[in-house]
Amino acid sequence: MLGVCLSTALWADGSAPEPAAKESAKPETTAEAAKETGGKEAVKGIKLKSQLIWGTDLEKPADTKDKKIKNLDPEFRKKLGRLFKWKNYYEVDKQKFVVPFNGSQITCMSHDCMVEVFHRGDNQFEVHLYGQNKLVQKICKDLPKGEYIMLGGNVKEKENEAWIVSLCLTE
Repeated sequence: MLGVCLSTALWADGSAPEPAAKESAKPETTAEAAKETGGKEAVKGIKLKSQLIWGTDLEKPADTKDKKIKNLDPEFRKKLGRLFKWKNYYEVDKQKFVVPFNGSQITCMSHDCMVEVFHRGDNQFEVHLYGQNKLVQKICKDLPKGEYIMLGGNVKEKENEAWIVSLCLTE
């Protein structure tokens, strides 16, 4: 289920997703922001971290093609254990990205999983979760610092596994 994510996502009909606005396709940078960061260009927007998490009753595979699968932070695993039913949780991928103010950003978590995040103002976000190029879940929610937005679903034909995408603000 893991693989390389191309920078251009394609929907089932072969078309590419449209960015919310021309400006959001490439976030703005400013000379003033570059001065504030010691010469590095700063992106205007909100910094987020997403994690693709595998919830399962199975043990972690000893040998995987993709060595990115690792144990989840024990504190975060404990939180998930209170919300979900699985015995084990593993981090499959982690991404940090910037969503432009009042814009959107598409982030590929695996070859089957993609997240599109829209900033709707203040701490309000709309998140679309795609699995195998199909919209699986959509949510619109406030995201205060220290909290998470979580989306996911069961793995086809496997009752003891699920995929979860968590989003949180980062610095």
